[in-house]
Amino acid sequence: MINPLVSVILPVYNAELYIRDSIKSILTQTFFDFELIIVNDGSTDNTEEIILSFKDNRIRYYKNANNLKLIETLNFGLNLAKGKYIARIDADDISFSDRLEIQVHFLENHPEYGIIGSFAETFGKKKEVIRYVEDDVDIRYALITHNPFIHSSVMLRRSILSYYNLKYNQEQLHVEDYDMWIRILHHSKGKILPVILIRYRLHSEQLSEIHSTLQLMNSNKIQSSYLKDLGFNMDEIEIVLTLLNNCLLNVSHLLGLMDKINELSLKLPFPEKRDQFLETLLKKIINQLQEKKHITFKEFLYLLKQKNIFSLKQKCMFIFKVFNDEQNK
Repeated sequence: MINPLVSVILPVYNAELYIRDSIKSILTQTFFDFELIIVNDGSTDNTEEIILSFKDNRIRYYKNANNLKLIETLNFGLNLAKGKYIARIDADDISFSDRLEIQVHFLENHPEYGIIGSFAETFGKKKEVIRYVEDDVDIRYALITHNPFIHSSVMLRRSILSYYNLKYNQEQLHVEDYDMWIRILHHSKGKILPVILIRYRLHSEQLSEIHSTLQLMNSNKIQSSYLKDLGFNMDEIEIVLTLLNNCLLNVSHLLGLMDKINELSLKLPFPEKRDQFLETLLKKIINQLQEKKHITFKEFLYLLKQKNIFSLKQKCMFIFKVFNDEQNK
């Protein structure tokens, strides 16, 4: 196939339990004009044997001599891609049969978009539907706090990557996709299609499960950089990250931040999301206050002054904490 419309990149390492279903889900798509680039990152199980059992001329198979890890393998796949669009799938996930057709149709009709994703259905450890924000501005707001794209659901416009020389950053270990999406959105719009197009497997061997601490630390770095680009100074960034990560502060400090976060919201470049930003951080403050094991009577009086913030139930919880604290003295 000389010029496929879509290049699907599938990196794989020791995924003999799942790889067959993942490959089948691509080869049985209702959309046919694609190449499936499978990069075996030095697997030591039966992964290669399973891959080679598929006979389809749309498959381009490569094997790293050594285990180069995910980021280098992904970039190798990007360099190989010939398609106008690049789709991602992980070895443990499954694409619905109309996934490529729906995503190609959208991108063909909306040239201003450089990245799209979709909703997902989880399976394995837990079954639920993941519905993220959909529109470009909502995505840009969501990036302050988390990565709203599921990697296996993403389709990219290759011309954006080529023109701006974009690839996955080796320094952004376990959050390489989060970082990549932000850089793509510097040059185009983003969209999450409100339809379930993939099945996202949850299991204990996932990288996000194994490396959750490092992933959180590197996510914070990305969020810090993103907030800086939005015009926040380092003190303000520290406030936001402290609240997002539930770093329990003293009650007076938390309540003192309520006026500050209103100030911070004015820096957002998308004013229609300011209330949402305030609500997000306010919920974090309330959550942290509720997690306090004890509060003093003086702190409780301070809480009572916040008439429009705490519900009657929340105030009763604070009263109980004060009473409990007095009893334990």
